[in-house]
Amino acid sequence: MKHLLSFLLILFGVVVACIAASMILTGPDATGNLFARIVSSIFNTDPVLTGLGNANADSELRFYSAFFFVYGLFVVKVGSNLNEYTNWVPPIIGVFFLGGLARLLSYYLIGEPHIFFQVLLALELLLPPLFFGIWKLAKKK
Repeated sequence: MKHLLSFLLILFGVVVACIAASMILTGPDATGNLFARIVSSIFNTDPVLTGLGNANADSELRFYSAFFFVYGLFVVKVGSNLNEYTNWVPPIIGVFFLGGLARLLSYYLIGEPHIFFQVLLALELLLPPLFFGIWKLAKKK
């Protein structure tokens, strides 16, 4: 179970860091629309994602992406050294879950976002309990 958790954390951290790097280098509009097209092809919805290309959103999201990038690298470090950093698993998945709760708050206060963000919301609320369960099983051994 520990090997599975390590693999999943490393994979998750690499994905997070790559998404953040894409946001920093190509911008949130290009990154968001790439993934929106992928999600939209699966759900047969509008592939166009708007609202991320203005200067304010671009500036803000590129700034926060630097933190997301470091978070991804830290998750990789934890997954690569699970014996040493096993107690960091609940906090790092808790942070991700908190981000999902923040997105959920936006959904209810501002309105329904593009399907792409709804998929992200589902992942942010479902992956942390899954990771936590695997972590608990891995600690027993």
